[in-house]
Amino acid sequence: MPPRITERRKDILRLIARMERELGRSISASELSEALRMTKQALADHLTAFEALGLVTRHRGRYGLLQLTRQGARVAGMLSGVPVVGRVAAGQPILAEQNIEREIDRVRDLLRLGDQDFFLRVQGDSMTGAGIHDGDLVAICASAEVLDGEIAAVILPGENTGTLKRFYRQGERVLLRSENDHYEPMEFPAEDVQVQGRYAGHIALSRPRRSLGQD
Repeated sequence: MPPRITERRKDILRLIARMERELGRSISASELSEALRMTKQALADHLTAFEALGLVTRHRGRYGLLQLTRQGARVAGMLSGVPVVGRVAAGQPILAEQNIEREIDRVRDLLRLGDQDFFLRVQGDSMTGAGIHDGDLVAICASAEVLDGEIAAVILPGENTGTLKRFYRQGERVLLRSENDHYEPMEFPAEDVQVQGRYAGHIALSRPRRSLGQD
């Protein structure tokens, strides 16, 4: 399970952003520890979580400098756009800098998206029955629980990138269905399927009509 972004951690990110802005440079872990009146060991736990989520980059040199990433600035409230992820890759933070193609403004409130949510660019035709086509942008709520029958972004066993499927729990196994009769249902042990988030709506780029609600 990925580390959680608590309100305390958001406060720390906001402080990093403010110190960077006021000092005009990256700050050290020691400077941040002093500003927070927090021990270096306690701060290290937060910084490890930030790194795992792609929110902060730590430079391991003499001064241990920290740098807020674009996603870190977004969580800190410095950016308001929703990132577009070209693909969801296994083994790395979804919102890592290298995954983000661009950002879309003025849709966060419409789709009720949070700081960790994102758009995923659709590849393929497995979900056309749900009105989701190749090239569309699908809004994914990363922190939302996925209920039976809902569409989810998942990473399958043996695969390196994410895909969209209807999600069904069956005891200790998971059944994944496409919205296209050309694709057979797939069943896996639940522990082998990485759920990246729940579908919240999409923007239909491949056709004239745009959808900003759940179909």
